[in-house]
Amino acid sequence: MRSMNRIIYLLVVLFMPVLMPCSFAQEGTADPEAAYDSIRIIAFEGRLEEAEAMALGLVGDYPSYGDAIVLLSRIIAWQERYSEAIEILDSLLADQPGHNDAIQARNTISEWRSQHRRKKRPPLTQ
Repeated sequence: MRSMNRIIYLLVVLFMPVLMPCSFAQEGTADPEAAYDSIRIIAFEGRLEEAEAMALGLVGDYPSYGDAIVLLSRIIAWQERYSEAIEILDSLLADQPGHNDAIQARNTISEWRSQHRRKKRPPLTQ
């Protein structure tokens, strides 16, 4: 069941530009960095489901925006969905192998997954 959820999630991320073309531009948010900052603030406030939905929209509108993909993966990991987050980062690293933030996020989330297996909750950090 978890594998099926991961597959569906990855398909949604990959086809978001087709499903929701230019949703930020239509709403007047043509600045992806400003949207990123807003999503980051919302996530740090603990509103993770809202932040995830917004990050999905941003990644859908700007699929090559690696930092947004890293933020999305962290938001997912903060919800203890570590494998999904790592799969998203692996996809990003396949396209952008030198993306240092993605490499660091993958290492961090892998550690969180190990901690979770030992029943520890990861901190809400960058």
